[in-house]
Amino acid sequence: MKKLITFFVMTMFVTGIAVGETIPSAMMVQVRQSAVREYASVVAPVVSTLSYRDPVLFWGNKDGWAKVQLPGSSCIYYMFMSALAPRDTQPGSVGQAASGVTSPEIVLAGKGFSSTAEDSYARTSHIDYSWVNLMESWDFSSDEIINFLACGL
Repeated sequence: MKKLITFFVMTMFVTGIAVGETIPSAMMVQVRQSAVREYASVVAPVVSTLSYRDPVLFWGNKDGWAKVQLPGSSCIYYMFMSALAPRDTQPGSVGQAASGVTSPEIVLAGKGFSSTAEDSYARTSHIDYSWVNLMESWDFSSDEIINFLACGL
């Protein structure tokens, strides 16, 4: 009987690995805010909203959607893969970028930039960001966004 149980457990373990079960990796949110959704769709109900540097367990991705597990939860949810970074990323660090892209441009891409960096970039580039700043203050509920998308453009 003991051999049968051992065989069963080993079979389940090997089968789990064979079908693509992975070990999760620690990741964090690299944007100001990101919605965590019930399933991989922009119209899926939002179960939580995470902020910059909030941790998640990453279980893999498909078609730009990351499978994530929130701390203290046993459920798998979905969020945009582009909103995540490896957990060991330091604040203000700059990763690899296309040639010709400067560090301030990467920082301004929404990956945790500081207001000081934004102000400095605005002064040196002579660009008025007042409309961008105004739009950042607008907040829409998921229902409002879904209704807007459902009505068509």
